[in-house]
Amino acid sequence: MRVQIGYQLGKTDPHGHLDPAHLDAARCGQLARTRGSDTGRTLHAEWLRRFDALLDDARTEEFVRHFVRKYDGRLPIWAATEIMTFGCLTGLYNLLSSRDAAAIALALEVKNRDVVHGWLRALNVLRNHCAHNARVWNRPTVYPPRIPPPGLTHARLHHLPDADNNRVYVLAAIIGHLLVCLDPTTNWPRQLATVVKKFPAVSDLSPGSSMGFPDGWQQLELWNYEPT
Repeated sequence: MRVQIGYQLGKTDPHGHLDPAHLDAARCGQLARTRGSDTGRTLHAEWLRRFDALLDDARTEEFVRHFVRKYDGRLPIWAATEIMTFGCLTGLYNLLSSRDAAAIALALEVKNRDVVHGWLRALNVLRNHCAHNARVWNRPTVYPPRIPPPGLTHARLHHLPDADNNRVYVLAAIIGHLLVCLDPTTNWPRQLATVVKKFPAVSDLSPGSSMGFPDGWQQLELWNYEPT
């Protein structure tokens, strides 16, 4: 996602992340909310506040020091993405212009930018749980991702309308799909399928009941993807 956002927004303007004129002005101008209350800042101003804090934390990085010396500290987007957290990237994707967001969504074989943004929000939480060694296998999803109808995404995800989007299976399927789109040589779907098939037999606990794996999932196209 760093590459996708850096490349696409970079074609629009190297410093497009700093100026709503190169983003979706209407989205940028919406009021940011924290715990249900308005912050008094726009979404873009709130995003810039978070980004500036990350930039300050990265001041000792050599590539950041280079841009500080040569270009008044204004990192172009392809360098700025290097210091962004997954959450910061997700926030920026939400603020991209319709053209740029749609181009990235198309690369991910999804025909709706808001679906992609919802996926990224959910995956950001999952990523944080994994990074902190938290339990995920039977944990409800914090931001249940939207499941697009068949016409909006690839056939490998057409089974998802019958799945529980509040369980980790849907997130695993989304990860598998995204990885296949971004790296056709990936073997991740098959590797995950192998791990799940080894799930121990425990009373009342199973990939289906605890993780939301649907009946017959082993035969689905996604989990039998052949790397190219």
